[in-house]
Amino acid sequence: MSIKTVIEKMKEHAESVNLPKFYKEDLDIDFSNLKKYGNREYVWMLRECGSLLLPLRIGASPFLLEYYMRQDSTARFFHVKGYDEVTFKELKHKDVESLICKPPIEFGLILNSDDLIAKVRKVLNDRNVASSGLVTKEIPTTPTHWSEWLSFFNGNNDVMTQVMTRAIKMLNEFSSRPRLSRVA
Repeated sequence: MSIKTVIEKMKEHAESVNLPKFYKEDLDIDFSNLKKYGNREYVWMLRECGSLLLPLRIGASPFLLEYYMRQDSTARFFHVKGYDEVTFKELKHKDVESLICKPPIEFGLILNSDDLIAKVRKVLNDRNVASSGLVTKEIPTTPTHWSEWLSFFNGNNDVMTQVMTRAIKMLNEFSSRPRLSRVA
């Protein structure tokens, strides 16, 4: 299915549930995020006053979704499984929480420090990850600044707090391994 078809289906679904009633332009931001992140899973929130499409497994802050789960009784949540299955299954709050807590990095597949650094930098360079609520941080993504990132995420983005804690620990483990010297 093409992205254009997915966007049309999303528009139809929003109309069928009569949400959002106000700030319908939020849907355009959702469609921009869909174009940016492509064929992947999302949690899509539709509420009376707006919408939010959160791509899963990128490390984006779930702050707004969590806030609206607690504070907005009009908020409804849907699972978008990608371009091939556009069914918009409605989610309960516990299902939303389960989906948004998945990390953006598969640490078990990382074999060396260069791979780890590249994966962490890719995640941190995404503006949707570097934002927490309404604050965006401009911190270098090099390993010497990972502790600053950890402090930034601590208390604001539990998934990224766990990712940065694990990345720092793993980098230290790679650094403490003896290097094999090559014999010519």
